[in-house]
Amino acid sequence: MLRILTLTCLSLAICASGCQDSDNEIALSGPGEPPMTKNDSVIANCYIVQAAADAYAAANNGVYPTHVSEDLPDGRILFDFLPNRGGLVNPYTGLRSEPRNGYATQVGSTGYGPRTSVGTHGYHIDGLGADWEQLVYLIREAEVP
Repeated sequence: MLRILTLTCLSLAICASGCQDSDNEIALSGPGEPPMTKNDSVIANCYIVQAAADAYAAANNGVYPTHVSEDLPDGRILFDFLPNRGGLVNPYTGLRSEPRNGYATQVGSTGYGPRTSVGTHGYHIDGLGADWEQLVYLIREAEVP
């Protein structure tokens, strides 16, 4: 099931990162369907980062990265688990700059950071929309392996 979700998210990311136009929409819908908004793309980016973090943990004995550049023993980092092994496109700037360490700090950005407490570890992922509103806040906490 995780592989299907990961493949679905990765497919969405590839389409979303390559199908943007200059308006507040990206062409990611079929005939007769409403176009995907830039805010929708931010939300999709957050779920794609979530799938990448889970894939990273699967390759790291269940341990999530504490920041986007933390490397595995084989040298891979979180970005290596994203589509095209690179950053995701911020739909408002058009720059391949996501995710960022910590919290999202500008319109269209996606933030990734650690969540730790006694006996648990995990991450938080958030994304900011057009009016600086937090569109999504994802949390994953797991027992320390």
